[in-house]
Amino acid sequence: MNSKFCDEDIIKKFKEELFFLYQSKFDLINDHKFIIDELKINKIINLLEQKSEEKYNKGDFKGSIRALRRSEKYLAK
Repeated sequence: MNSKFCDEDIIKKFKEELFFLYQSKFDLINDHKFIIDELKINKIINLLEQKSEEKYNKGDFKGSIRALRRSEKYLAK
């Protein structure tokens, strides 16, 4: 990005847009929590915890942690 064709304003706008796109990805869980009922939330949490356990047993520790973190987002209100 260090080029004579890119000025600081363009770089700043590019970084802001990337930040917005990255941040908005995680808002989907919060939006989904408001639409679904408590029973469905519990089913999703149990499913994610089960997936986490399966991934852990297979040795996919990174995937296991991701599933647990995703389930924790459904718990937070």
